[in-house]
Amino acid sequence: EMINKALSLAQKGVLITLSYHQCSVLMDEPCSFNQGVLGTLSNVQWEELLNPHSALHQKWKEQIKKIGVYLQSLDKQEVTVYFRPYHEGNAPGFWWAGQASYYKRLWIMLHDYYVNELKLTNLKWVWSVSFHPLYWNDLQAYYPGDNFVDVIGADAYPPKKDLSPPYKKIYLDLKKISSSKPLALTEVSRLPHKDELKNSSWFYVVPWGVNLLKRDNSIDEIQSWYRQD
Repeated sequence: EMINKALSLAQKGVLITLSYHQCSVLMDEPCSFNQGVLGTLSNVQWEELLNPHSALHQKWKEQIKKIGVYLQSLDKQEVTVYFRPYHEGNAPGFWWAGQASYYKRLWIMLHDYYVNELKLTNLKWVWSVSFHPLYWNDLQAYYPGDNFVDVIGADAYPPKKDLSPPYKKIYLDLKKISSSKPLALTEVSRLPHKDELKNSSWFYVVPWGVNLLKRDNSIDEIQSWYRQD
């Protein structure tokens, strides 16, 4: 159903961006968000996952191959997908996050499988980090490199009620990671003001969920934002 919707929207000229919340390789699919997507891996488990001859690696590959089949169907229809896996790797929470050296190897491993083994040609790789005051540092350590990333993004939520994230600071900090890559706001609840959009060349902005959108913006603000040129 989601793939059909993506195809339908693409035919209308809508930019397609898909995020992938992969179940932990320590669990079977399907899994819940709290019990399966959130979590951690030990160093031993990380090394096993990244070893192409291990059972854990083969389980990981089975999971991503299932997603790859759907991406291939969009590739056959020549639908470009802005694909955002393993987001917010700079902050603890998701099983893939929190350890820069392992995280980068995982990203490159996924990129290699989809591009070189499945031969997908329609993916634009979106690497996004969490704008969290405790973890908004040394972002470069998590960056897989220009050869494996097409768009750099940030997931940014208000630090306090009735406040907006510092979108200009986020833009400038992301630009330091790679000056050649377009930048996106890959998750927001508080909509950036139109002046902020004019002052910073954000490639695209993704409001994250109707409930959060209504929580952090008035109906007038939402309508005005979507009407702007």
